[in-house]
Amino acid sequence: MKFLRIALELLNWKINWLQMRVEQGVTLTFHKYQPNETGRDFVSGDIHGCFSDLEVEMRRVNFDTGLDRMFCVGDLTDRGPESSRAIHFLETDWFFPVLGNHEDIILQCYRDKESPTYWHNQNGGKWIQNQSAEWIERYISLIENLPLVIQVGSYGIVHSSVPKGISWDNFVQKAGVYRELILWRRYRTYNETIEGIKTVYAGHTINRRYCQLLWMGKKQNPPYFLRRFLDEHSIFAE
Repeated sequence: MKFLRIALELLNWKINWLQMRVEQGVTLTFHKYQPNETGRDFVSGDIHGCFSDLEVEMRRVNFDTGLDRMFCVGDLTDRGPESSRAIHFLETDWFFPVLGNHEDIILQCYRDKESPTYWHNQNGGKWIQNQSAEWIERYISLIENLPLVIQVGSYGIVHSSVPKGISWDNFVQKAGVYRELILWRRYRTYNETIEGIKTVYAGHTINRRYCQLLWMGKKQNPPYFLRRFLDEHSIFAE
């Protein structure tokens, strides 16, 4: 009964928080970039505090921070040993993540002072208790401005899902409405055509057809299929 009571309290709090977000008119949803004409564009799956692993793969493909760009499907922290390094990556001029559900948890637990922080603890977030108040404030200021959706040329990036039966343009226009689905749901784990976009990269759901770092190159340049990170979280192309 105690577990059920806690679960109901969390559910009610989640509903109230989402309603508050709608009322406040949070509209940071979409960033669009032109294809990289001077270097390469890559996209990484969920990092979850394993930034050294990401750097290994970057070295493998000779990633050039002066020319190349790294996009990411979100979930930068929690579970892994290097979550505090997220700030360094966010402050570079070549790293471009979307908001993930773990960033969403941090925003809910630490920006809203009435949020139950044990929810974050249960999702690999105990590391943040070792950070200073100034560090947390700085991190929140960086992740609260992350978009829900990124488009790079004809490629799209989200954390989790795109709703079925909707064109890309319509989805982008209504991304704020689909916020919870984009961050939390697991609707899409197999290939389906989305009108108006060539490929959508997403993470969140563990998938057999995995790849951890993709090169968004021209057709004659196939993507790099590299190894998984922590918890076998991966990205897949739709």
